[in-house]
Amino acid sequence: MFARFGLKVCWQAGCCIMVGLLGVFAQAHATPVSAIDFEVVKKEASSSPTLLLLGGIQGDEPGGFNATNIFLNHYTLKRGSVWVVPVLNPHSMLRNHRGIYDDMNRKFAKLDPKDPEAPLIEHVKTLIRDERVQVVLHLHDGSGFYRPSFESKLANPNRWGNCTVIDQDVLEGVKFGELKEIGTYITEHINSHLLAPIHRYHLHNTETEQKDPEMQKALTFYAINQGKPGYANEASKELGVAQRVYYHLLAIEALLTKIGIEYERDFELTPQNIQNAIKDHSQTFAIESLPELPLFGLRPLLSNFPIPKGKQAHEIAIDSSNKILGFLPRKDERGNPQLALKYGNNVMTKITPKYIQPYEGNSAALESIQANIDGEQRNISVGERVRVDREIALPRQIALDDSSHALIKVIGLMGNPSHITKSSLNPSASLDKAGKLYRAEVYIRQSQPQESKAESSGDSSLDSAPQPSALDSSPNSETAGNPSSVRVQVNLANIRAKPSVDSAIAGMVGRGMELEVLDKVQASQGEWLKVRYIYKGAQISGYILANLTKAASSATSIARVQVNLANIRAKPSVDSAIVAKAPRGRIMEVLATELIESSPDSTPQPSTLDSSQAPAQDLPQKWAQIHYVYGAKGAERDIKGWILARLLTPLDRHSSAQSTPIASPKPSPKPPKYKEYFGGMIVLEFVK
Repeated sequence: MFARFGLKVCWQAGCCIMVGLLGVFAQAHATPVSAIDFEVVKKEASSSPTLLLLGGIQGDEPGGFNATNIFLNHYTLKRGSVWVVPVLNPHSMLRNHRGIYDDMNRKFAKLDPKDPEAPLIEHVKTLIRDERVQVVLHLHDGSGFYRPSFESKLANPNRWGNCTVIDQDVLEGVKFGELKEIGTYITEHINSHLLAPIHRYHLHNTETEQKDPEMQKALTFYAINQGKPGYANEASKELGVAQRVYYHLLAIEALLTKIGIEYERDFELTPQNIQNAIKDHSQTFAIESLPELPLFGLRPLLSNFPIPKGKQAHEIAIDSSNKILGFLPRKDERGNPQLALKYGNNVMTKITPKYIQPYEGNSAALESIQANIDGEQRNISVGERVRVDREIALPRQIALDDSSHALIKVIGLMGNPSHITKSSLNPSASLDKAGKLYRAEVYIRQSQPQESKAESSGDSSLDSAPQPSALDSSPNSETAGNPSSVRVQVNLANIRAKPSVDSAIAGMVGRGMELEVLDKVQASQGEWLKVRYIYKGAQISGYILANLTKAASSATSIARVQVNLANIRAKPSVDSAIVAKAPRGRIMEVLATELIESSPDSTPQPSTLDSSQAPAQDLPQKWAQIHYVYGAKGAERDIKGWILARLLTPLDRHSSAQSTPIASPKPSPKPPKYKEYFGGMIVLEFVK
């Protein structure tokens, strides 16, 4: 995947080390990384003795932090205690940098309180000073091979690789203070297991207090000044990572033995076995509360992956036995945010985040979801990784309570969720390169309290006068004189049991509906009309605000469009300009009709009406002059024009039996407004 960037990729002892343009590429595409606090993992069989083991104070020294990671996962203590800091400088590790805020191992003597790493330095100092800590071992990767006298450019006193470092011979009056003696034991133990003669270890006493002002700023010298014996093990950068880890583990084992900590290791200590441990494909991780995923074999890019909104990269929780994982924030080629999942210095995958708001309500229903897996009914839960041989059926949605439900979306599904097989999923949507892992994301839709009755019914004009831009908001003058019937002039209006907007709704009527007027009532909220109409053979009566109606003219009738889409023309001709397009079900007033001789091209096309309705081209065509208003309150359009009469169905003046749902007492409301939350993920693993 790196070929297009001109990168060379090589493998040394099982770790991918990218050379060439990698450093430049990472600097160009990575975003700034804040100083990140480190983790302390305590392996304890008994309280004493206690060793503080530290790795990764420089982010480009993978031997140290891979050694601490393997120690945590493959060693068991039988006696004693080891407190492990897997990587002291996680932000520099993520950037594969010695120290993005300068060298952290030179900040233990004097430090500006404004230094970004000041809290971390104080944290590790507190650990060192803890009364339970008796010995400190600090792991490093150094250049070349240390020799007490000059042998070559690669092996001389100025090199730091493959040596055991102490600051002085003895720390008086302190248990395990025989620094030279214990350091010599470590080097002899390592030298009895050398892989090559040039790897030979030597004891390196820096005589820090007398000779080395730079080392006076280092962590081990701080430990010495706190009365804690401190040792550093340096593995050569000339070696592959697995070989460096090999020598670090030999040093750890020698020190454990010397101070009386008993341990067991679950593998034979060889570079090959260390390589296998580093590249162990059984390693997994979980982001936040999402299902467990394999660390190896993921696709190079996971698109639209759910990430909690508002969290910085280092705040995203990663649950894994692997303690040197983290997210590096970066930008893709287009400048969009991206997260690189790092295992030490190596990129395992990149994530294009889809920022989500996690659901915090009652999710008990999501802990027992009924699914049919390979023909058997099973209960599965959100957060589970489900093994599937052939197929799985999942529900589309799950009711949680009266106001919320869960939707299950299978990413990459090209068919029905009731029949999910591997072949029904888009391979490019898989989580892994092998195309076996797919994600089902769960979203919670929670209905929101409605601000008013008008909003809940999906219309803004149920009990209130239209805005002046649509018609006069004062009582319509056409209703004066107690007309025998009126017609509704808003999209949807409530019929109330009493003349009050607080009264129960007896029915709902749509624009153009004709109502028989029984009485006129003046109330505090305006003038009301007592009306009556017929709905599906039943008589409905109640009250409507007068200014939502206008007098019905006996010269007009109402009709609705009966085809999918009909053109409204400026004149009664198919050659005339189109002033509007009316969809099926649109109700309108018919003001007049006129028979017009047909022109050769006047046959309506199937896109506007059924072709079976088209008359012979040489017959006259009947046109209807119409009028209607549509649109939301404050943005209404008044439409007048002509339409072919056969595209309309006449409606009874006093009945809604032939009306569309908008004119019924209980119309289907628009979907309620809701908020959507992320409820979790289920990973489907197709094992065959």
